[in-house]
Amino acid sequence: MKLSAENFTKARTYIFTQGRDLERTQFSYYFESGSADAVLDALADYQNSDGGFGNAIEPDIRCEPSTPIGTTVALQILRDLGVTSASSLVRGAISYCLQSYDTARARWDFNTPPMNSAPHAPWWTFDSDNPLPVGFDSNPSAQIAGHLWHYAELVPEPFLKTVTEQMMDCLHTLPETIQYNAMLCWLWTVSADNLPAAYRQAILDKLHAIIDHVVERDPENWSDYAAKPLDLAPFPDAPLAEVLADDIQANLDFEIAHQGDDGAWAPNWSWFGDYDEVWPTAEREWKGALTVHMLRSLKAYNRL
Repeated sequence: MKLSAENFTKARTYIFTQGRDLERTQFSYYFESGSADAVLDALADYQNSDGGFGNAIEPDIRCEPSTPIGTTVALQILRDLGVTSASSLVRGAISYCLQSYDTARARWDFNTPPMNSAPHAPWWTFDSDNPLPVGFDSNPSAQIAGHLWHYAELVPEPFLKTVTEQMMDCLHTLPETIQYNAMLCWLWTVSADNLPAAYRQAILDKLHAIIDHVVERDPENWSDYAAKPLDLAPFPDAPLAEVLADDIQANLDFEIAHQGDDGAWAPNWSWFGDYDEVWPTAEREWKGALTVHMLRSLKAYNRL
């Protein structure tokens, strides 16, 4: 099954009429020979003076101040574009990651106090009475460690060594049933340029060992919030693409069949009644982002 030209046009129309400038420039870059600089200009609107990213770059987090999660979103975009460490956007983001690491607690926090200052999804609520535990974790710490390796020339060697040791200790104690988003973080880590081969292989071995406990292979459950095969291997060169090959083909058929009437792919989550007046804006932004991502996957798997 392939996405028809008509439905591709519907997706494009949604992005250009409902999406953010960030997604419009990404679509232009990936599908219409658009400029990478235009994407970077749009991305710069989300960067703060501390180098980190906020300002609702992650649509479920609406606060202006930088957050570790928001900064990982920007770093994913920068890496996808092949942006080097010479970029001021990259240098700012890495600087923020170095500054925001909590040395005493050995982690970057999943949620932070600024998140409460603006509308947000319920899972992004910061609760000072129930702080996150001490210790390195998968989300977002493992992903950030991967970004630091990708741009290792910007990271002091002693800091990178310490964080890497903590990352590998975390890897060796992972349970078989890690959360979907935690798996995505490790996938960003294992695909980082400059990551030493021994670390890469150890991470890959672990991911292969637990993949069957994380991925949802039943199409009946793909409309729910689940780790679909295509989520874990959105491109043919992804680390888990080979082991998920048959499931990915079925998942591609599913996604083509489940494109929305408006041309977009929608999030399979909501804010469950929180901030009802803001959720429609976040949902619209998510639809634009998810649609660009889905079209990229369909193109990579020769499904357009």
